[in-house]
Amino acid sequence: AGATERVGLGGAIVAVNDVHADVGLMQAELTKAKVTLWVRTEVFHASQLESDMLAEHELPAGAASGRPVPATFGAADAEAELEAPPAGAAFGFSGRPGEEGSDGALVCAEAVGGPRCAVLAFEDEEAQIVMRWLICGILFGWVTLLPVLLVQPNEERPRQHLFRQYLLKPCLLILPLWILFWVLDCIEVAIETQIMHPFFYFPVVHMLLPSVLVYYLMKMQAADEQIVLEQRKSRQAELKKDSAQFQPVAIEDAAPALLKELICVNPVAMVFLGAVASIPILVWNLLTPLSTERGRLAQGFINIMYAPLTFLQVAFCYSVYHFRFIDLPKLYMTTFGLMLSLPCFAVWCLCLMCASRYGRQDMLLVERQRVERAREAVGEAAPGTAALSATDLVDLTEATQREFEFINSA
Repeated sequence: AGATERVGLGGAIVAVNDVHADVGLMQAELTKAKVTLWVRTEVFHASQLESDMLAEHELPAGAASGRPVPATFGAADAEAELEAPPAGAAFGFSGRPGEEGSDGALVCAEAVGGPRCAVLAFEDEEAQIVMRWLICGILFGWVTLLPVLLVQPNEERPRQHLFRQYLLKPCLLILPLWILFWVLDCIEVAIETQIMHPFFYFPVVHMLLPSVLVYYLMKMQAADEQIVLEQRKSRQAELKKDSAQFQPVAIEDAAPALLKELICVNPVAMVFLGAVASIPILVWNLLTPLSTERGRLAQGFINIMYAPLTFLQVAFCYSVYHFRFIDLPKLYMTTFGLMLSLPCFAVWCLCLMCASRYGRQDMLLVERQRVERAREAVGEAAPGTAALSATDLVDLTEATQREFEFINSA
């Protein structure tokens, strides 16, 4: 297969050829015959970036020649031109930074064997943090929902447009109601006078309005899944058309970001979610089926985990119905007291067990899909080679930062 360059795991690829800040298109560039990687040796906290960029760095020997630059702390970005191997040949970027006392080269030219099939996701990156804010919006209402709607989406990122596309119009109706009820409740507490009954305030603010939000969130998850499938299909077809030596690619189904956050959320937050929104989550999850196997796996765990929590929501409604306005402080104290009780600890343990079980099942599904699709892709590109072992076909290296996940490789 010849010598191939490798990038150590300590480096961060910030650009591929002339493409940057777009993970999907950057991965698409990796399939081309000639690839230029822009590698940063150290990734600092955002507060250190300005001082690091203004500091004067001494470039190692060979920096001006275009050859790989040894990785030193705070060194400038390195550019390494990598020739992709011919079709059917083993290739990959792997390795690790040099040991202490060595030259510590981040990009070096060695004969590195690798899988025959690349693991590249051609879709836009998922907005994971925004999804977490939306989950918090189910609990806290407009406080965390409004910042999400104020985020300006990138014109070239269809997945970012989904938030306003599905949430803007309904939020124009429910956000004013949410804020109005919140203001009235604050006035009640300030003047110690009942304006509305607790049974009217709590079900409307914490159950009815969040159920509308959950409905559109489930619809948005289904639309996000379809966008990922379309982006993968269109970009892969375009690359095959432009390149005569397109490398085999195998990638698992995209992770359902919203459902994954609902499953892996903090168990304390999950108990509160179950007390106010388990019924709408369960109903809209059943009425919004996903098309991918990975999405259906997540939906199955949603049903398993949130179905028992519906009893908690019914109990919460019953308790609020019998509470008077003057007893509201007792309601809050009782709620926090229950969170420290043995039944709640048991529920937390069950939630953690289910989330851990989902992580393992999801990882096994990803592994199976990668191997099956790699055999199919390699068999089409080079008949007779699909009988290779799984490690020779596709990269199954586990991520070090995220539990129960495999890394992407090229």
